[in-house]
Parts: sequence; C-alpha cells; structure tokens
Amino acid sequence: PRSVAMKLAERQWKEWSPNKWDDVLAGDTASLRLRTTAARQLALLNTTPISEEVVTHVCRPGGPFDSFEGGGPEAVHAEVLSSLAEIDSEVVATWIERCLDDVGDLSEIQGGARRHLVWALEKIAFHPETFEDGARLLLRLAVAENERSISNNATGQFKALFPVHQGNTAADGNARLSILDEAAETDDPIQRSIVVKALISGSTTDHFSRFVGAEIHGSRPTLKSWHPATKKDGADYIEGCVIHLARFAERDDKSGVAARAGLGGQLRSLISTGFFDTVEKVVRQVINKTGRWTEAMENLGHFLEYDAASVEKQLEPLWNDASGMDRNVTARVRALIAELNPKDLESRVRLLVTEMPWHFPCGEKLDFEARGRRQENTIHALAAEVAKQPDVFKRVLPQLSRGRQRMAHIFGEAVADSIGPGDSSADWLERIALAVTETPENERDFDLLSGYITGLAEHHPNIVEAFKQRAARSPQLAPALPLICRRAGIKPSDIGLVVGSIQTGLLPVWCLRQWILGGALAEVPASKVATLFDTMLDHSAEAFTVAMELMWMYAHGTPERLDGFRPHIRKAAENVVQWSRSQSEVIADYDFNFENLMKWMLEKGRQDPDARATALALATTLVNVVDWNEGRIMKPVVSTLLSDFPEIAWPLIGQAIVSDQSQAWCFEYVLGDSISFMEEQNPAILSLPDETLFAWCHAHPDQAPAFIAATVPILTTYRIDAPVRSLHPVVVRLFDEFGDRDDVRQAFVCKMENFSWIGPLSNYYDLYREPLRTLHDHPKWQVRRWTKTMLRHLDARIESTRNKDEERDAEWDI
Repeated sequence: PRSVAMKLAERQWKEWSPNKWDDVLAGDTASLRLRTTAARQLALLNTTPISEEVVTHVCRPGGPFDSFEGGGPEAVHAEVLSSLAEIDSEVVATWIERCLDDVGDLSEIQGGARRHLVWALEKIAFHPETFEDGARLLLRLAVAENERSISNNATGQFKALFPVHQGNTAADGNARLSILDEAAETDDPIQRSIVVKALISGSTTDHFSRFVGAEIHGSRPTLKSWHPATKKDGADYIEGCVIHLARFAERDDKSGVAARAGLGGQLRSLISTGFFDTVEKVVRQVINKTGRWTEAMENLGHFLEYDAASVEKQLEPLWNDASGMDRNVTARVRALIAELNPKDLESRVRLLVTEMPWHFPCGEKLDFEARGRRQENTIHALAAEVAKQPDVFKRVLPQLSRGRQRMAHIFGEAVADSIGPGDSSADWLERIALAVTETPENERDFDLLSGYITGLAEHHPNIVEAFKQRAARSPQLAPALPLICRRAGIKPSDIGLVVGSIQTGLLPVWCLRQWILGGALAEVPASKVATLFDTMLDHSAEAFTVAMELMWMYAHGTPERLDGFRPHIRKAAENVVQWSRSQSEVIADYDFNFENLMKWMLEKGRQDPDARATALALATTLVNVVDWNEGRIMKPVVSTLLSDFPEIAWPLIGQAIVSDQSQAWCFEYVLGDSISFMEEQNPAILSLPDETLFAWCHAHPDQAPAFIAATVPILTTYRIDAPVRSLHPVVVRLFDEFGDRDDVRQAFVCKMENFSWIGPLSNYYDLYREPLRTLHDHPKWQVRRWTKTMLRHLDARIESTRNKDEERDAEWDI
C-alpha cells in the first residue's frame, strides 16, 4: 500500500547519513536508474521535513551537484534535480542559477541535460513564490536555444507562462508583467524576439491550452494556473501585454516586425472581447511611428467581414458598461482602416505592391474572383498613376526589387501598358534591370522585372528577345531567365539560352523549378525539351532532381509524351546512385518522380527494348548501392524490376549479394521489409518466382538461404487482430530444404528480434508461438530442436516483458 511504502521510505531516508544521501542521489556507485527513481520517490515525501533536509544538503555549494557542463553524468544530475524541484523549488533554482553562471555558452547544454533542466524550471516557475526565478532562468536558456525543432523547448515554455488562462504558472498578472518589463530592457535581439513571443501569448484572448505536468509537485495539492479573480484583473493584464507589445511594434528591427505581425493578428479578437479603446490607441500609436501596418489593416477588415454585426448585437452592453464605447463600432473600425491607408503615392506603392493584404480591399465581403479582380484593377490604376510620375517610379524601384513582393508581377505588366508614347520602353527596362542588379544577391526579387517584360512581349518582342539574350550571359540576371520565359511564354529558342547559361555556370539549376507547374513547358516540342534534359541529367545532383520533376510534369495527363524521353529515362536509371551519393539531401526530393518514370518504362514489358535496357541499367545501378540512402531511392522500383524482368535483374543482384557479405545488409533493406504491427509485409524479394529464388539458394547454399531467411517475413501477418496466422510459405520451404543449417536458423532469430512495435511486447512475441508449434514434428531433427528452444525462449521473453510492463506501470502509478 502506498501509505505504508511512503512511511518506510521516510524512515529509510532518516536512517541514512548525509553522505549516503549524496551517494544515493549523485554517487558513482548508484546506477542511473536508482538515482532518478530515488529522487522521484523523495519528491513524494515533500510534505515531510526529511525531504527538505536532503535537498538542502545535496544542493549545497561544494556538494555533489556543484558543477554542470551539459554532458555525461550531468544529464542525470539534471533529471534528479527536476524531481527535487518538487520539494524545494527555491533551493533548486539557486543551484541551477549558480551552475549556469559557470557555463560559458549555454547552447552547449544539450540533449537530456537540457530537457530535464527545462522541466525543472517549468516546475520552479509554476510555483508563485519562485515564478520569477524560474522565468528568468528559462529565458536564459531560451536565448541560447538549441532545441528549435520541438515546441516545449525553453523558448516555448517561457512563452507558455504568460497566457491569461491556462498559463504554466500560478503567479498572477502583476508578477508576469513585472518579469516582461524586466526582460524587455535588453539590447539582445534574440531576447527581444522571445519577449515579443511571450507578449503575443499574453495578449491572446481565445484558444487556450497547455502541457500538463509542471503543476504536480510530489504529494502536495496540485498547483493551479492563475485565473483572474475578476474580469477587470484579466482585462488589465491583457491590456498591459498589448501596450507592451505596441512599444515593440514601433521598432524598426526584427522584433518590431514580429510584434506588428503578432499584435496585428490579435486585433480582431481584442475588439470582439471588449478592448476596442485599447486597439484604437495602439493602432494610432504604431502608425504614427511607422507610417504603415498591413497586418492591422487586414485583421480589422476581417472583423468587419465576419464579426461586426454579431459583436455589436451581443457585446455592446458589456462594452458600454466597461468603457463607454461608441455604439457604432463598425464606423470606428472603418475609420481606423482609413487611417491605416497611406496617402502619399510612394507609401501606397509599398502597401499595394509589396505588402497588399490578402483580403484587400479590407472590410468588404467579396467572393474570391471578385476580390481578385478588385486587386488587379487597383494595381492597374496605381500603375497608371505611377507612370505619370517618373520620379516617383525611380525612387520606388529599389524597394520593388528587394525581398518578397506581393503584386509586383501584375504591377510590372500594368506599368508596361501604361507608359506613354513619348517614353521609351527600353529605357524603363534598363532602369528596372539596374535596380535588380544593384540589389544584394540574396535579396533580389525578379517579379517586377519579369512582369514588365511580360507586358512588353506582345508589342515589343524584339526588346524582350534581346533582353533574354543579355540575361543568359549576365551573372546577376541569369537567375531571372526561367521566370521571364515562363511568364512571357516559353519558346523553343529559350531552351538553348537556358542550356547555355547552365553550362557556363551562370544559371543556378534550381531556378528551373519555375517551369514545373502550370504546364509551362507544354507547348514546347519534346525534341527541344530533350536537349535540356541531356544537359541536366549529367550536370549535378540538383539538376538531376529538377530534371525528374520537369520530365514527369511535362507528361502530366499525357504519359505518351514520355516516349520522346526514353533515352533520358534510361540515363536517369544509370545516374541516380551517382547523384544521390554526391548530394543525398537534394536527391531525397525526387523519389516520387523517379519512381513514376521508372515504372512507366518498366511497364512497357520485356518485349520493349528500351524497357529491357532500363531494367538492365537499374539492376546494374542497384548492385553498386553502398548505403541506406541509395537503397531507399531504388527500393520503390525493385518489385517491378524483379517481377517483370527477373532474367535480367536477378543474375546481377543475386551475384552481388553472394559476392560481398559486407554489402548484403544493404540488399536486405532494399529487398526486404521491417517487421511492423501497422502494415503487412510485402518485400520485393517475394516478387521473384519461388523456383528462381530457391534455385539461387541451392546454387549458393553458404550465403543465399540465410539471406532469404533474414529478408522474408516469418509470418503471413503481424496484425494482432488477424483471424489466421501461420508461417510464411517461403519460410516453411526454407526450413524444409535448409533447416539443418545453423546460419539459416540464426537468421530467423535475428529477424524476430528486429522489429518496431507499439503496445505490450508480450503481444508481439506471442504471435510466433502457435505458428512455430507446427514445426514440432518436422522431419529435420535440427528444426525440431530449434523449435523447442525457441518456444522456451518465447515463453521467457513473454514473461520477462510482462514483468517489465508491470514494473513500469507500478512506477508510473507512484
């Protein structure tokens, strides 16, 4: 009984000396599991004086936990301290602060050590008396974040302290705002960005959730997240976060951009929950400082479209009581949107071309097509206005050629249509091109340039063709060539320009992804496109990847067009491993397209000479596979290869397997399937006719039978709910013909122990018992003896796993 167990544990801790406490919780003589389990047990005694005595002792300066470098046993120290934080969070916080002070670079604290430190600090911050200590320390780890791929990292857990509801702390709003005030006073841009995230979290008025666990502190009553005692307390806290966030939104740096995006996205819900006076205040405050706020304009528009009528009807009495708000909320929001609309031409260009809200015109209910027409008409009107003021156009060109541009392509086309007869289209093209080339390479945007050229294409084709020729030879403009060609319409002559630019190294091949979608190449003859693939398949891993995508999309809906690329498909089969070996992270992108192209060719059948040649190329390539990644790329096509072309593929593959045992493991992956409870096993090796498979085994008895035993599934199904389960027919035949070989039987054992599973392991091992019993009377005595041994082994494994499951459940229950 738990009550008895806890009394016995309390007595034991009292009987142990302080030196023994050190040894149990941090000594080298204690196992890692013993230390962490003892700490969890001690946490359950946190209502007793002995637990606090132990924590104070082991966390003393000069004690066993007095150093931390982030690796080795320190990971265990952190896990132990995470439990001790449930006893005396103040003492543990002091220890963590002292040890972090001794670490030069907190990003070097990684893995388990960091995880348990974050969990310890969550518990410390949850307690209202140590909230500030925990929050400060979480922030320090967040500034040196190295767990960016997980949401409950130090950054995420710091942010989770601040929602008005379901925050990860019992500390009230005043304590939270005090910490945010303190954290905001920094010159560190990383810390500023984290504080902005926390303020956005504190400004949220809906959709609350949190990870549970940090509120549980041993045997004490579970702590509860702060819940405002009155509506005013909650409103004051949210308003405080909004005002703090607005100060960041005034800044002209990354934290200001993040604050404007975050706060702008909250305005709709803030108005809907009664904070309109605050919204008016911060909107005017920010635009007076920055001159624009696109996110605010869009969010206010969403309020008018979706919320205004119901909010005025349902919440107007509450608002009037709380703040004396004007009854005409809709009019006030429209007035704010009008203030957000810039008045001077240059600012309007930035808003409408660079940053146009997706729901522009904001606040009007329009369907998708009507909204799109309004946006295009607005841009055309703006372009006509700009074309009449060349000085303004010159000033905005650098802005329109840098970074992401929302409507620059349409604007460029419209400008080309709006230039008067006295102006030179070629001169304006030169000005736009100069603005692009003068922009830093990593910030260039080609939308305005490509749009302008698209606008010139119909009436000034000579200017356009001359510019393409120039771009193909320009290091600065070559990356724009595929986009220009796609938007102006790809011509057969463009293929030669692109090929030449690739061969000279001026055009990065990834830019040709512009031609993948929208049927960009559809009107170009296959003979011309083939010259592009000739270059790309031999150029680089990245070019190979793009070529696979372009080839498959060129034939999308009309697969017969692939007939023009038969030599290229064969070349792809020959080159795939070469390029995957040189740049595997790029090649991973084309698995789907490569598989489709190869299957299309192989499905032509063995009577087709190109299909036979491709099958031979794939088999030759496959036998040169040396690692898992290369095998992964080939794996999807191997079943088709073996089933349709066994006489071509298997002599090469089979010989490679028996010739090099060090490489056989890779073929086990390519030809086999791992055991999983989630899906049936259908390995490629079973695509071979049985007679071919066993003829190979008899030809190479020292290698082949054991390889097959390691590759084929032992059972017909691994699904728990299957009504019938038996040994796979190939396995039965292996026992019949090669069951007297030790290596075959051992391969089966290894196969059984190499699996993925969810749920009790005893269920997995139990799958084998009935099927193996069918071997009790096998003609080969070696199989009979092995069967008896394996059944005893399975019984032992089932018993062992059940015991472990029960121990784990009991440990979790404690």
